[in-house]
Amino acid sequence: MADTWVDLLTDDHEVAADPHPQYQLAVDLSFKRAVRAVATANVSSLSGTTTIDGVSLVATDRVLLTAQSTGADNGVYVVAAGAWSRATDLNVSAEFHPGVAVVVGEGTVGAGKIYYFATTGAFTLGSTAQTWTTIGYQATAEKDVASGYQG
Repeated sequence: MADTWVDLLTDDHEVAADPHPQYQLAVDLSFKRAVRAVATANVSSLSGTTTIDGVSLVATDRVLLTAQSTGADNGVYVVAAGAWSRATDLNVSAEFHPGVAVVVGEGTVGAGKIYYFATTGAFTLGSTAQTWTTIGYQATAEKDVASGYQG
């Protein structure tokens, strides 16, 4: 049976560029598990539960940080009652390449947006700044891409 878009966004799969040229990106996207919310401003404390983009995060939620004061601190984290940790599917340098992507499940501004890792050149997790860029496509249940987030 062919993978559905939900399968593609909830498992690690390589996704070829859209066959419609007007939607093609310079890189192929490789989707990781969806995040519940995205922070587009610095999050001062990576510890405990908090609210980001109108989403009250709880322990085990995945969140994408895109604007930390230190760019090397950007990335996908798992919320915890104590210190947050990097998500296990993006916690070593070798897992990063241009086009690694996540879909945002909720949020006043971020819901349904697709963000991809856009850092180029040599990359070392924790040392090299991570750049995450949104593409101009917003996923909704009515479209052919679903967020994969199951709240």
